[in-house]
Amino acid sequence: MAFYAEHRRAMASYALSLTGQVQDAEDLVQETLVRMVQLDQPVHHAKAFVFKSMRHLAIDRRRAAGRRPTMGTLDGIDATFIDTDLDDLVRRETARSVQRAMEALSPGQAEVVLLRVYAGLSFREIAAVLDRPMGTVTSEYARSLQRLQKILEKGTSHV
Repeated sequence: MAFYAEHRRAMASYALSLTGQVQDAEDLVQETLVRMVQLDQPVHHAKAFVFKSMRHLAIDRRRAAGRRPTMGTLDGIDATFIDTDLDDLVRRETARSVQRAMEALSPGQAEVVLLRVYAGLSFREIAAVLDRPMGTVTSEYARSLQRLQKILEKGTSHV
């Protein structure tokens, strides 16, 4: 499936952020793609549709398990899904710093950043995925980036 080949890393990153577990993330991606293939109608804006479906499936799974839907831990995303070429120390440390900064964001802020930066969704697509007004998404993204910048600057001031 061409869609999967093009978006697999972004889907895996987002699924991992939703589930917090690699195996659960893989299952979530697979179930989302199976549902997409089983549709009897054409899908407009497939990227937004897939990420929204993935989000809803994750929420449904958490509800079925009796857990409140929240963002999962970001452990493992940097090395496993985002950049498999992190073999030099500087890049690994940068990835760890960004990961720690992302964990300081609220789950909603982290989700917007993940969808924009790692999944490559437009603000319009993110608004569709999260069922939020586009203005809310763009302002939350801007606030999130400001917060990340402050956290990262604070972390590097001790070096």
